[in-house]
Amino acid sequence: PTLAQTPYIDLFERTGSDIYDAKMKLRLGDLSGLHGTRLGNEVAIDRESGFGLASENVYLSGLIKANSGSIGGIIMEDNKLFTGTGTHGNDNTGFFIDSASNFSLGNRFVWDGENKTLSVTGSAVTFETPKFFFGESGNSISGSNGNILISGSSVQIQTPKFYLGESTNYI
Repeated sequence: PTLAQTPYIDLFERTGSDIYDAKMKLRLGDLSGLHGTRLGNEVAIDRESGFGLASENVYLSGLIKANSGSIGGIIMEDNKLFTGTGTHGNDNTGFFIDSASNFSLGNRFVWDGENKTLSVTGSAVTFETPKFFFGESGNSISGSNGNILISGSSVQIQTPKFYLGESTNYI
């Protein structure tokens, strides 16, 4: 504890018959004195931990309300959850979501909530769906039931080879 008169409660488990054969299992109150101890290291107590509950296992029911912290490597800060450094759309952050509807998995799958854009990159990107639609009314590519429709005021196909039809009967 920071001061001798700072309140806290420690619970110990007996590990043997000697008077000092005990292992601290829980502290409730001022956690600052746990920094650098076995229990403090196990539950990642830092120097500025303040008041709280430290134990190897905690079972709770009901509402848990927090503004920051981490659970299992998922970091929580004001209005966002992430792993890594917390940079949206960057390969230094494996997972990111925030209250502005931004979402990313590294820099390969990035949803920009403000601009409403999705970027998917990689050496192989596969979308498997029985029905799709890209574009807007009058300017789109869509498909369903084995049919593909390209719609627009002008359609250009530029390629050295283009086959229309079956493999043995084509234009």
